[in-house]
Amino acid sequence: MDGFKLTDCNWPSWLALLGAAAAALATVGCGQAAHTRTGAALAAPTAGAALVGRAARLTLAAPAGVELTLQGASAFGGSRAPVLGSGEFDFPTARGVDRIDLGESAGQEPGNEQALFLSGEVYLQPKGLGTTVLPPGKEWMSAGLTGSEAVDTNFPAFTLQVESVDPQLALSELAGGTVAAIALASELVGGLPARRYRATVDLAQALSALSGPDLGALAQAIQTELASPAPAGGGAGQVAIEVWIGAGGRVVQLRGSPPGSGAGTATMTLCCYGTPVQVSAPAPGRVVDIASLTPSGERENNGGGDSDGG
Repeated sequence: MDGFKLTDCNWPSWLALLGAAAAALATVGCGQAAHTRTGAALAAPTAGAALVGRAARLTLAAPAGVELTLQGASAFGGSRAPVLGSGEFDFPTARGVDRIDLGESAGQEPGNEQALFLSGEVYLQPKGLGTTVLPPGKEWMSAGLTGSEAVDTNFPAFTLQVESVDPQLALSELAGGTVAAIALASELVGGLPARRYRATVDLAQALSALSGPDLGALAQAIQTELASPAPAGGGAGQVAIEVWIGAGGRVVQLRGSPPGSGAGTATMTLCCYGTPVQVSAPAPGRVVDIASLTPSGERENNGGGDSDGG
């Protein structure tokens, strides 16, 4: 591994724009917490907001399947085609899997990538065009979504980028931070009727309401959103999320653009509530810790440690 650094590689998919994100957010760094406004007074929700919040909390109480479409995503390579994905998530235990079908680029089909979520740890399987081969024998990268100094320092938007394709982030924001919601048209989602709402989420309020096994990762993702420039037409510290609620009172579809993520506009369609989710970590010998591929990780390795276990 001598001389092998993340900066030596061309990562066109999951990690393509992390370096750019790091530069753009360099002034944020460890100072993100100053922007969380966790001491702000909680806003009284409207009747529509209360309905949306209840639907999100009900949805988070059981596993679900998800179909994902990203429009205008910059964090998954140079293709302008939509990025498609599917997965299953066990929200109560913060475990899940996403399978990402990368869009065609330069006439070539990059193929599929996977992301495994295991309560604060994520495993990525990069397969995009031009991706530099991982160290010998390694097929996966692992990253702690909280507490990794190498990741936080070199890629401050990493956790948000990963969590932006996990419906648990948007659902948690809706569950704890919805302060207003406007009822729109009734539409069909998956062939069944659903009512669409445009919800306004106060991110600081959502942050203060977080709980559960994925608390640290979700908090870090929301802090990155708070530190990012407000979206056009949006209020400071607020995001708009479109929500479709089905007859059973659960969220059946979400659409939003997490500020600072590079994921573009994400549409997530939920189904198959209660179906068991089976997710397990890859064999340790096939995994390299992303921290060992960063400059700080390399300095550790050169000083006598091999943090990837290889």
